[in-house]
Amino acid sequence: MLTPLVDGIRGLSQAGGTAAAQVSISNYGDVLVVAERATQRLTSYSIAADGTLVRRGVTQTPGVTPFGHAFTPNDTLVLSEAATSSVSSFRFVDNSRIDAPRVVTAALANGQGAACWIATTPNGRFAYSANAGPGNVSAFGVRRDGRLTLLAAIAGSTGNNAGAIDMAVSPDGSQLHVFASRAPHISSFAIAADGSLSPLGISTGMPLGSAGLAAN
Repeated sequence: MLTPLVDGIRGLSQAGGTAAAQVSISNYGDVLVVAERATQRLTSYSIAADGTLVRRGVTQTPGVTPFGHAFTPNDTLVLSEAATSSVSSFRFVDNSRIDAPRVVTAALANGQGAACWIATTPNGRFAYSANAGPGNVSAFGVRRDGRLTLLAAIAGSTGNNAGAIDMAVSPDGSQLHVFASRAPHISSFAIAADGSLSPLGISTGMPLGSAGLAAN
């Protein structure tokens, strides 16, 4: 059962016009982050013991149109930037209750189009961007200090003009599942030890208008 928190409403970086996208919570459960597409900002809040949000921080993103993001196990924040089709990474100082993350890797382009969604592996070594324009996936390496490297601009494809939006990595880190919204279907890939992808097949029968997915 859900119940609203007393004093549970907080603003973003400005009043109106932020075009907020994804919301995520750090693995330590102490920071909440919201991407704002219209302002090119991340708004962050520390999460108090009672669940309320305190000490707002605002970070300018290096790329244009921040969209999807995901945390690695050691709380590196990996962010997609759709208009520049790039991926940036951020760290919170000392993994403590610091409001605004600092940039580690700034707008690493993948040479594709509309990088909009991000998924990370449970071991924290790899991140993937779903590129909505061409309908493919880019693979990135993630170092312990949060630095990113582009491993493959096209690590996998969902098919000609099929699209690529939300993604999920299986809890054991062995598979990546990508929702191809224009098909619609789910393209599944095996994740190798070096982060490369190999196709496993597709699952069809998804209704038009479907948007997100989770894997267990």
